[in-house]
Amino acid sequence: MARVTIVIATYNRPHLLNHTIQSILHQTVKDWLLLVIGDACAPETEKMMEGFNDERIFYLNLQTRCGEQSGPNTAGLYAAETEFVAFVNHDDIWLPDHLERAIETMDRQEVDFYAAGAALTTLNNHDNKPICWEQTPSSRTARDAFFNMPVLFEPVSAWVVRRSALETVGPWKPARQIYRTPLEDWVLRAWRSDIKCHFDDHMSVIYCNAEKTAWFRKSPEEQLYGLNDSEGGYWLARIQKLGTDKTRELLHREVATCEPHRNWSFFKYQYAAEEHSWVYESLITEETAELYKTFGWDGHAQASAMLRGKPGDAMASMLKRRTGEELPTHENWQLVAREAKERLQTSPRWRKMNDHA
Repeated sequence: MARVTIVIATYNRPHLLNHTIQSILHQTVKDWLLLVIGDACAPETEKMMEGFNDERIFYLNLQTRCGEQSGPNTAGLYAAETEFVAFVNHDDIWLPDHLERAIETMDRQEVDFYAAGAALTTLNNHDNKPICWEQTPSSRTARDAFFNMPVLFEPVSAWVVRRSALETVGPWKPARQIYRTPLEDWVLRAWRSDIKCHFDDHMSVIYCNAEKTAWFRKSPEEQLYGLNDSEGGYWLARIQKLGTDKTRELLHREVATCEPHRNWSFFKYQYAAEEHSWVYESLITEETAELYKTFGWDGHAQASAMLRGKPGDAMASMLKRRTGEELPTHENWQLVAREAKERLQTSPRWRKMNDHA
């Protein structure tokens, strides 16, 4: 039986998804299952998936539109039967040693939640090609999620979770039920739950943002999901040409090159841009972090509510820009998770790959 189930949440970007899956196929670890969960995708995604002749790869298209990855990710987390569950965004790239490093670390240190080091890319102004702008800090702790942007623990492509942690931390929450992002909320609940975490500085994930940068520069009024560029193909070609270690060295060199020119960061909250930034600054402190850890009282949520924000506003704005849709409201992901698990249980191949008699 495989040790890890890889979950990809996807929506109508088969050309990007294809490159992400190629990076999974090149992993040094081979005992995995891949579960791609479509968020009510158009037929083009299923057609692309049919091109993979590999019994480890499964595609399930949800009948309910979630509008955010927390729904398909929760469905995959509950459907998985392996010891570990890894996540990948449908437009990110794994270096070939990603799973090997994650599983070896989790075995050796008995870790419940692992996040790899990630290269965060942008578009180079000089040659219009992707470049690694920043990397996730080496000294992260789950507690840092209280003070920083969710990007500090992104992308979810860096995450590998021991399935037993589900019982302790619980599923992802729908964006409309919380003020923070679902990813941020899960990390904070992991901190409150005291599960063992390891945040690696070994860079094995490429968080592809160059396409988004080009979109913002050229035509942000258009829908991002209408574009057909794929940064993933660019990085796959570099990995094939240079190899794993040389590609990682290249990413580190690019971060160093960008350092003197970096006047902004993906990681820090920019409260100064808020008209009432002092409200956030007053309620997000060392003391309120301890209130959250002990009682679950979140100063960020309280500040957002005071300033008449609505739960899920950030995710709603993101979806509107990406696809033009309004973010659906879901109370939880129970029905979505049940649908996925029940449908997979009817698949003889899924049952076989999970060692059912």
